[in-house]
Amino acid sequence: MNMIDLMLISICLFSSTLASYYDLKTTEVPDKIFYLTILLSLPFLLFKIFALHEFSFLFYGILFSFFGFLLYKVGQWGGADATLFGIFGFLLPEKMFGFQIFPTQINFIINFFFVGSLYLIIYSFILLYKSGNFSRSLKEVKKVRKLIFGFSLLTFIPSFLLSFLLLKDLVFSFFSALTISAFYIILFSLYKILRFIEKKIFVRKIPVSKLKVGDMLLKRRELVGITKDEIKKIKKSGKKFVWIKEGVRFVPVFPISLLLTLFFNNLILILLIPELFFLQFSKPTILP
Repeated sequence: MNMIDLMLISICLFSSTLASYYDLKTTEVPDKIFYLTILLSLPFLLFKIFALHEFSFLFYGILFSFFGFLLYKVGQWGGADATLFGIFGFLLPEKMFGFQIFPTQINFIINFFFVGSLYLIIYSFILLYKSGNFSRSLKEVKKVRKLIFGFSLLTFIPSFLLSFLLLKDLVFSFFSALTISAFYIILFSLYKILRFIEKKIFVRKIPVSKLKVGDMLLKRRELVGITKDEIKKIKKSGKKFVWIKEGVRFVPVFPISLLLTLFFNNLILILLIPELFFLQFSKPTILP
């Protein structure tokens, strides 16, 4: 990894950390952070094009930007998330380690969605705990407990038979099938709890008088905060209540995923094959 790539990664880390601070504190990321990021990185990107004749980052940048814009339009991401994702596509170097199976951008995406999934679960449970509705969420699971256990039993039998036919080990096959069934019980229970959080915690009906700048209206698909002028129009319309949705403060996932990519390359591959952690520092890359 050359000095240009190191500088661009530093800019990524600095801008995403700063954006995370504002996202957690105010739920709004100032546009100035993105302008500053572009201003700082532009000379290095131009140097890549005209001096190093590197153009692959343009492909990844456009691809990341399109994907981020798509998630923004369907209401899964906020504008800051989509913008940062596009910026990362342009700034991340294609190669960072000696031994690298996938380009850095692919490794980042894998780490990003792994960290993002854990982050969403933890974030949701924190909100659930603060709301005092944890016992109510468990009741939702109890309503379908027979269905969950029934499905888990159906998965246990074929898993046990398949494992026994392949390995001819009764004890191992039993515990293997039991683990798979337990996984499905946890998975479906978690799904019901997260659905409860989505309907009861992330969506709220509030008086118009309590509307504030940055609140997100439920009727909007995009995760865009309401403005001061829009609040005035709603109040003038005579409405007494409005439905708003809680947006996940997702920006901290960016610097966390970047740090994991810097230290572990591809976290999933490292967990599956721990030897790759040491191999990446000693062997030449297999990327062209």
